[in-house]
Amino acid sequence: MGNIPEDTGTYIEVDAKAGDVFYVEMPSHTKEAFVMTYTLKNDFYTLTDYSIHLQKGKGTPTYHTFTLKKRSVAYMKLSPVTENGGTVVSYIQRRIKGKWVPIGKTYYTTAEDITICTYGLKAGTYRLILKAGTNQACTVEYINEPHKKSVTYSKSKAVNIRSRETKENVYTTGEKASRWYKIKVTSAKKRRAIVLNGDADNGKFKFTIYRYGRKKPVKTKTLTGDSTYSYKLPKTKATYYVKVSKVGKRTNGYYYVKFK
Repeated sequence: MGNIPEDTGTYIEVDAKAGDVFYVEMPSHTKEAFVMTYTLKNDFYTLTDYSIHLQKGKGTPTYHTFTLKKRSVAYMKLSPVTENGGTVVSYIQRRIKGKWVPIGKTYYTTAEDITICTYGLKAGTYRLILKAGTNQACTVEYINEPHKKSVTYSKSKAVNIRSRETKENVYTTGEKASRWYKIKVTSAKKRRAIVLNGDADNGKFKFTIYRYGRKKPVKTKTLTGDSTYSYKLPKTKATYYVKVSKVGKRTNGYYYVKFK
């Protein structure tokens, strides 16, 4: 198929029920065509991992559950479809002792932008809540990646990061203690760097870098949202420790430390 001409598409919306079959009749002079179908769901449904869902707005909240069997980082990409359809409001809740409890912050998204949410979540049942006007629809892309709690909470037992290696993990809202990582520069020939990334749904991640033998940190960096910082190391053999902390009780999300 050749390139599809821009601004020649036609959008048709019809009401449908289970079992309905539809046919598309093309004009006789049509040489080639591209037909894409979406199902706009107004009903309660479950979010499926590595899937894209399209929800039509009802003017009232719609609820979309998902279950995590393990501690995970969950990504959601929200993309409103209609340019003048208004704002989509979204947030998530966790089922705790029979009640739905809010997790993280509330997002407001229009067709002019895309919202990518990153959550650090413990095992459990959750639901995404969407609220959009009847003239709006929103695609939701959902992915989750389990993460083992392979972290240490003391400098003396810091997790070692080898050359060119990355250590990643998540913070859930209930996790508070700082984590420690160790990086050893064994050659002075090349200038190396410690790369830090924090992707917090709510709050901030704080990274503190110490050099062995010194009490004061050589660098402290606080990252918000999805941001990355690279700290260049001097050309000398040395051992460094990276302390990762979260700022704020409700902070949750994903981070990594890389020895580059």
